[in-house]
Amino acid sequence: MAATLLLAACGGADARVSGPSPALTETQMRGPAGDYPMVLGAPFVVDGVTYTPADTMNYDSVGYA
Repeated sequence: MAATLLLAACGGADARVSGPSPALTETQMRGPAGDYPMVLGAPFVVDGVTYTPADTMNYDSVGYA
């Protein structure tokens, strides 16, 4: 049974290569950096301090809310 499953996994989709893959353009290599920082809302003031909501690229915070 295990040998059958192992051999079945080897028969993937079309394995033929039809030439070299196209080269990436300079715009594709840079990615979505032109879209950041993304403004999410209007600036607001708390106790005289102005805050501007923005999405920071690659920011990840994990914790308890």
